[in-house]
Amino acid sequence: MLRDGKGMPVDMPPAIVLFEGDFADMPERGEGGAKDLARAMEYYKRAVARNYAMAGLDLAEMVWANPEVFPDKVKALAYCLWAEAQPPMSDESDYDGDCALALGGLSSPEHAATRRIADGL
Repeated sequence: MLRDGKGMPVDMPPAIVLFEGDFADMPERGEGGAKDLARAMEYYKRAVARNYAMAGLDLAEMVWANPEVFPDKVKALAYCLWAEAQPPMSDESDYDGDCALALGGLSSPEHAATRRIADGL
């Protein structure tokens, strides 16, 4: 809709954010080619840099699902916390509380480090 101006003016910057954040899911799952978690990570991080909250949550979930590839659970949780802190998306999606289970498994120093990293994203 943003790309084509359907029901709203054409607005390419947010359209690109949505495409990149959603595209990351394809190499993560191996859709359309081989599974490529590094490529998915790149796209998720680009979408996070453009404030696409869903990408932060998706990135964290990818890391948690693949600990042998991404052992840094603190950094993954930081992306999740960053997503929770974002305002609701235009479709009213809100990620409050999605990180609670992962937070429970951290030590106090890990929890503090996670908050510092999330604040810097």
